[in-house]
Amino acid sequence: MTAFKPLLYIIRRHREEWSNYDGPRCLMYPSCSAYGETAIRKQGIFGLLLLMDRLFFRDSGTRDFYFITPKRLSEDPRYYDPVDDDLPFHRPSLLREDFAN
Repeated sequence: MTAFKPLLYIIRRHREEWSNYDGPRCLMYPSCSAYGETAIRKQGIFGLLLLMDRLFFRDSGTRDFYFITPKRLSEDPRYYDPVDDDLPFHRPSLLREDFAN
């Protein structure tokens, strides 16, 4: 995991400082930076590939594949895409379970 420390630092810095300049622009929930940090921490190099996939290939057709998050999770309409749904051999979330609490 030490190989990813510089990348995790950049992601954390982006979330804490740089996104304040232009505001939240990610269409997904959790945000792309939170998704990337979680994916890299859980899966290492595979998590980095998941982040790249999300950043570069998931903008088109988002409305067709994802649920919109409830207002209590995000004030702006965002599409729900947790890291665990993208992991192999993992049962996709059923939305009710994820938003129960």
